[in-house]
Amino acid sequence: MYSKIREKLAHNYLKLVFLSLTIIPACFILILILKYAVRVPFGDQWIFAPLLVRFFEGKLDFADLISQHNDSRYLFPRLIFIPLAYLSHWEVRYEMLVTLLVACVVSFNIYRLNRLTVDINLEKRIIILVITNLFIFSPMQVENWLWGIQLIVFMPILCVTFSVLVAYSELKILYKFLICMALSTISTFSYANGVLCWVVVFPILAMCSSWTWKDLLRRKWLVVGWLAGFTANTVIYLYGYQKPLGTPSFLEAILHPQRSIQFFLIFLGSPLGQGIFIFQQTLEAVFSLTTIIGFITIILFIGVCFYLFKEFNDSALVYRMLGWIVIGFYGVFTAFLTTLGRSGWGLDHALPTRYITFSTYILIALIHTIPIIINDGINKGYFSRYKNILSKSLMLLTVIVLILQGITYVHGVHVSSLWRAERLQGKACLLFIKVTENQDCLIKKVHDKLYQVYAVVDDINQLGYLQPSLITTTRIKEIEKPKLSSGKINNYGWFEGINKAAKKDEFIARGWARLPNRKEPADAVVLTYRDAKNDDIIFAVSGTRTPRVDVVKVLKKAAYSMSGWETSFSISKLPKGKVKINAWAFDSDTGKAIKIGGTHVIENP
Repeated sequence: MYSKIREKLAHNYLKLVFLSLTIIPACFILILILKYAVRVPFGDQWIFAPLLVRFFEGKLDFADLISQHNDSRYLFPRLIFIPLAYLSHWEVRYEMLVTLLVACVVSFNIYRLNRLTVDINLEKRIIILVITNLFIFSPMQVENWLWGIQLIVFMPILCVTFSVLVAYSELKILYKFLICMALSTISTFSYANGVLCWVVVFPILAMCSSWTWKDLLRRKWLVVGWLAGFTANTVIYLYGYQKPLGTPSFLEAILHPQRSIQFFLIFLGSPLGQGIFIFQQTLEAVFSLTTIIGFITIILFIGVCFYLFKEFNDSALVYRMLGWIVIGFYGVFTAFLTTLGRSGWGLDHALPTRYITFSTYILIALIHTIPIIINDGINKGYFSRYKNILSKSLMLLTVIVLILQGITYVHGVHVSSLWRAERLQGKACLLFIKVTENQDCLIKKVHDKLYQVYAVVDDINQLGYLQPSLITTTRIKEIEKPKLSSGKINNYGWFEGINKAAKKDEFIARGWARLPNRKEPADAVVLTYRDAKNDDIIFAVSGTRTPRVDVVKVLKKAAYSMSGWETSFSISKLPKGKVKINAWAFDSDTGKAIKIGGTHVIENP
């Protein structure tokens, strides 16, 4: 009696451990979003902004919703973004939380497929699912977690995993077919690689009754219907399609096969290889490691596919493996399409962190199929003599993956902090766009096509979607933050000097600045001159940070390592005669500035 109770308690305890370990990676990403996310539209979100304006003007139509953006048609993500923006006043951090929620659903789908197909004990299941979630919720996917619009990259894999579960369900084949067609349509009109859902899901859907070739061959009506749906989606997708300007031709990939192969391997190895940036700050080192990891990954995946092909008459094995093969091929085909479309730009374009969300699912497929194959091979006597070797090799591979993933996590958090700094600096430059324009900062940290920002920034500001709102005054006292009675201006930084620049009539100002309340460097430094009425008038904004080891030593806080600032300005912006210049630390979150120590006088003849 007592032994049964103890066994039940132990089992429940293991379940609790399992739950805790598997949700920790998702909780980690939630904390990362709350800590590093910045409320400001960035990059392609400015292309989405006109749709919000048209929505409030009552002019939004279906053509707007399905319109092309780069290579994609974001119909279904836009149906999420628009009401979310309306309800939250375009608080882009809510988009990031919705992205995390979608990733959690994908994780749950993977868990359900694991329960259906992987026959192992609870301890091993915990290990597999924890490693899986470490990949799904890797902080190295910085762009996708901290850029609200990147919900789009999670939509296709959400549809693929749902489709696989539908195929494994007990529904009638007609219902499976209709549901998977709907999911494939959602996938197609969510992101450029979404059309792959039609390609990878079909085999498992066609074979899901008996898990043999016979199902695939006799379901002709399914083939015809599926092809009709695929064709209709493709025709609608390509109607009015225009190749984005500046994107490389597919011929570039074909004419340079060696570069294309390495690009493909780097793409596959990126989820585990980018952490090396911590130790080696060169692209060559990253290219080497990711190429090796990508090569091992694709060889293992080919081996898994070969084993399944060899044992395809074993319907039970097909049942256990085919869902994972579908998920793996989604990653492989995405890597192939990206290589065709982007390798012409160079190998570094295989490394954007947003691509990790695609290539990581090949690794997840391997994590699940390799144990299935080992167990099957041992049961059939293929690997009986090598059981211990395989067990030790699998353990060693797991340890290596965990070490690489740990390094990647550390680097991912570091990149997240840099991302936050960039967005805060961009936000500062954006808020001053009506007063003084820092084009270099705006292009690099807000959007590289400034005309798209200028076209809608006033409308977005009037709708209350920029918080704080745009600064429209040149008088610094109207945005000055009151100092605490005990506060000193040098607590916020120091204006160290002004030097003549190489260009005629141009000067360079420099110093360091921080925000003690946030324990971070200032988001920007505002320069002012004193006019005849003794008012400080804004004439320049710095959006550039520089390293300051000395500040870290004095203040004993590593967070201020990039608290230095530097900006150039033309003397033509200043009044004639002797001009008194001050500098102010700016906080993008509040839209307030506070004077830093040091005043300099220059002569404007």
